[in-house]
Amino acid sequence: MPQPHGFSYATFSGGLSTSYAIATGKKDSTNETGSERLPRKGFISHIEFQLSSISSATKVSMFLAWDSAGDRPMTPLATQTITTGATTASKGSVIFNMGVPFNRPSDAASGKLYIAAKTDAGTATAAVRLFWTK
Repeated sequence: MPQPHGFSYATFSGGLSTSYAIATGKKDSTNETGSERLPRKGFISHIEFQLSSISSATKVSMFLAWDSAGDRPMTPLATQTITTGATTASKGSVIFNMGVPFNRPSDAASGKLYIAAKTDAGTATAAVRLFWTK
């Protein structure tokens, strides 16, 4: 039986724009105390992007990769429309339901997964939680 959800955390140092940015999903005790190292194998249930400073962006596209360059994708490209805040249009989120099993290759970084993401227009700042089960 799968264990309860855990999550890994990532931020994009330069924010998101119309070019791909890569962030490392990992344990980040400084920014998200509940985050954990990605297990060697498990099941990715969903990915949550919390966005702020949204400027002209209406969609986020992303995929997961085994490497920091984003050249070894492990999921297909997915795109979601940003749901903006009820009172603040410059804040919002996107949720990607994944349902993807994973088994880290021996040549991939231990405890990490890379998130490649971009906006359809403009920019946004993103904090990401990648939820998984063992």
